[in-house]
Amino acid sequence: MRRTVLVAVCLFAVAGLVEAFEPHRSYTTVTKNGNTTDAQTDTTLWDPAAGKSVALQGCAVSADATETIQVEVSDVDVIPPIYLAANTGMVVTGGYAPIYMGAVDAILTYTTTTSANTSIVCWGYEFQR
Repeated sequence: MRRTVLVAVCLFAVAGLVEAFEPHRSYTTVTKNGNTTDAQTDTTLWDPAAGKSVALQGCAVSADATETIQVEVSDVDVIPPIYLAANTGMVVTGGYAPIYMGAVDAILTYTTTTSANTSIVCWGYEFQR
């Protein structure tokens, strides 16, 4: 009886290992960019396809004047606000892991504080929950 229970437990454990897949392993990277010369408020950067969510893997920003840039969803910061001195840039990334995974149909926006020449590039992928 003990042998039967032990075999059953081992089979369930092995079956669990066989069925475990890493999520979001197969995807196509999407790149979204925005360029502006004026202060922006909640400007759409990434509007995912209907029924999908955004997995944000990183952003690169630059400006030719002092600037604060916010990347947001529904006025909530996705990454901490980025402060740039004149003629500088910054890259925020999580390596292979997403730094943000949005809700279904959540739109990624950005806000800038001055009339600097500002560029923002974000990359990641869309996924179905």
